[in-house]
Order: sequence, then structure tokens, then C-alpha cells
Amino acid sequence: MKYLCTASTMEEVTLFGDAKKIDVGKYYVLEPLVDKGTSRQNRTLHPLLDCLYSWMLERDTFQFEDNGIIYDLRCSSKGKLKTLFKIRYGKGACLWKYSDSKHKLVEINDLKELPDYVLEDFQKGNKGRINASEAISWKDYNKKDRIKLIDAIINIMKTIGVNSKSFLDILEGIKE
Repeated sequence: MKYLCTASTMEEVTLFGDAKKIDVGKYYVLEPLVDKGTSRQNRTLHPLLDCLYSWMLERDTFQFEDNGIIYDLRCSSKGKLKTLFKIRYGKGACLWKYSDSKHKLVEINDLKELPDYVLEDFQKGNKGRINASEAISWKDYNKKDRIKLIDAIINIMKTIGVNSKSFLDILEGIKE
């Protein structure tokens, strides 16, 4: 939300970044200290994912290979693409599902809760038995974690050849 500065006293305002003072008559966007940086990085993360998802839909492919590395980005929506990136390249998952011996899905909050037979199956190659189903929330990322995830998305997009105008515009905006 934008706020108009009608008076300026440095006693009541703590400034971050490059700002040296607050000018009367100017508008400022204020963010709660807890969420410092989150909205700026959201404004980068979501357009990047939108751009990537649209680019993949246009080409009707969600799998790419570069120098022997396969990027499997198959998903059914932009939201699932975001979850995929947060789990694979971000802080990981906070909820997993596995198929028990009776083929029922069981949800767990900690991988230590996995039964030994499920872990042994996984190690033998039955990768479909365990599924990370929910990513750690963006609000639980610190600034370094957010930057790391955004950088990973950008690097993957460059690697697989995304060159759309919207992607180039995003990259230009990041430089500013």
C-alpha cells in the first residue's frame, strides 16, 4: 500500500536500503519488517514462473535436456510449477505421501516417520512410492533462500533456451 508522507521525523521511521531520508509530499510503499523483501521477490518469482509455464505450453514440452542433464518440469498448472521449483530447488517439502504395504496413501510431516520397508524400496529404485506433496511456504524463506531459488529458476530458463520478450524484460527489470 502507498502512503503519502505529510511530516518527517526520523525518530519514528527506520529506513532500509539506499534511502537517506523521507521527503514530505512523496508517496512511499511500506512493508512490515517481518516481510521485508518478500513482496519484491514475489514480484520477480511469479512473473518468472508465468513466463516459463507459458513458454513451455507454447512448445508443448515440459522436459528438456542440456549436456546430459534432464530437466523434467511436467506439471498441470503454474501453481504446481511453483511447488515443483520450491521442492526441488528451494527449501524442500514439509509434507510427504507414501504408499504403505496395503497401497494406501499415508501423509507424514517428517521423513524420519518413513517405515524401513518404504525406504528400502526407494533405494532399490521404486521412486514412485514416496512423493513430496507440499512445499515449504514462501514466508518461511529468508532473503538468501528467495534469491537462491529465483537464481535457480533464471539459470534453468537460460539453460533450456527461454528467450521470450517477457523473460528478457524480467531480466532487464532485475538489473535495475
